[in-house]
Amino acid sequence: MLKEQVILVFQCGKFHMDPKKLKDYLNPKTESVDDVLKSPEKRTVSVKGILKKVSEVIESPNSKRRELKIESMEGSMSVVCKLWGDSTNIDVPPVDTILTAEHMEVSQYKGTIYLNSSVLSSLKETKEESLFEGEIEAIEIQETYSFVIVNSKTMKLPNDLLETVLPNKLFQEGVFVRGKCTGMTITEMKKFNPAKKNKKD
Repeated sequence: MLKEQVILVFQCGKFHMDPKKLKDYLNPKTESVDDVLKSPEKRTVSVKGILKKVSEVIESPNSKRRELKIESMEGSMSVVCKLWGDSTNIDVPPVDTILTAEHMEVSQYKGTIYLNSSVLSSLKETKEESLFEGEIEAIEIQETYSFVIVNSKTMKLPNDLLETVLPNKLFQEGVFVRGKCTGMTITEMKKFNPAKKNKKD
């Protein structure tokens, strides 16, 4: 015998959505770390600062997360951004990068403000260009890109660019380089001889 199925249909009335709140949610204003720390809970924000620390992915039976420490441009304040679930797969730039963590939700625990990721969250590295110069102090090789430390600053670069100054990506002492980077990602890099530079000076 077939059981009779009952389907209920509910009629919903129209509801009003504040256009300003929708706009603020979809396109949150970029704010400083100091301003975000004064924000009320559940507010959606984008925060600009210097990436100072990145954790490994922290897993538990019911969740996984990755924590980023973002410091204010002046170095006076910091806030922790927690990337949850699929957001842990977001490509994170190297430490000391100036970035904007977009579409984060303000939360509070025991009086401490922190930020949680949302489905719209992303990390955007600054497009500000700068020059660098100095000795390569250390390198870390990854599959498609590497990290180098020059003048105590960690920067990211493609492996093929690294090989133009360090053949076979083998570290050598006494290699001096200068170049250009966007944020903390190197776009141009060449060797130079500091002895010749000193003679000109």
